Amino acid sequence: MHNRERWDIAEGVAEQWLLDQWWHILERNRTIRWWEIDIIATIGEYIVCVEVKLVVVVEDIMAYITDKKLGHLKRSFKTYLHRHPSDLQPRIDVIFVKDNKVRENYENVTGT
Repeated sequence: MHNRERWDIAEGVAEQWLLDQWWHILERNRTIRWWEIDIIATIGEYIVCVEVKLVVVVEDIMAYITDKKLGHLKRSFKTYLHRHPSDLQPRIDVIFVKDNKVRENYENVTGT
């Protein structure tokens, strides 16, 4: 199986997990300024940019998210919200998938 296929499966696992938690999926794999937002969804009072990470080693899970990657996500999500205004509160979450299961879900990783 190629990496892209594994990532697609991981994103599907994350999407289904969100749906099971009563989230509403707005978009998946949205490209903005050469960067991709894996999932854009809403839950309660939030509109959320969800980054899905396929992990191999769970012990150092946050090593999969770099400051550079978070910067790209922030800018891309800001651009998305400029093009698609919302009264909901924005936040960025990260979902970690390993062995086709959601292992961790970190909410509001940027504190915005």
